[in-house]
This record gives sequence, C-alpha cells and structure tokens, in this order.
Amino acid sequence: MECLVNPKLDTEKINDDVVTLVKNHVEKVRTEVDSNWSQRKYQELNHNIMDLRMMEDNFKSYPAIFPSSWNDWIVKKVEF
Repeated sequence: MECLVNPKLDTEKINDDVVTLVKNHVEKVRTEVDSNWSQRKYQELNHNIMDLRMMEDNFKSYPAIFPSSWNDWIVKKVEF
C-alpha cells in the first residue's frame, strides 16, 4: 500500500513535538499559579486551577505530560 501523504509524515517527531508543546503549557500554568499566588491575584489563580483541572481530565493517562501530583503541589504552595 502506498503512503497517502507525500512526503511521508514523521509521526514520531510530530508526536514528540505535540508532547513537548503540551508539557510546556502545563509548566507555564504552574508558573502562573506561583506568580498569581504570590501576587494575591486570586481570580487569575482560580482560572489557573480550573485550567489544570481540565488538563488533568484530558491528560491523566499521560503522567509524563501531566503528573497526578499537581494538586498536592498547589496545596503545599498555598499552605506555606
């Protein structure tokens, strides 16, 4: 069977690129949580947490992308 796409797609590289993009976004949101907490921007912090919850719902089966301990990390941050 001939390839349907020419030139042939490098699916492994595409997959790696997508994983990297998602991981970078998760890290960006975590950084925003730190910043919004320290600056007492509670509305923005709430939005960050809602974003993280949605990401958890979608990426919880991919611990390399989205660690399941994100909630513990936020709780520890807020308690100190």
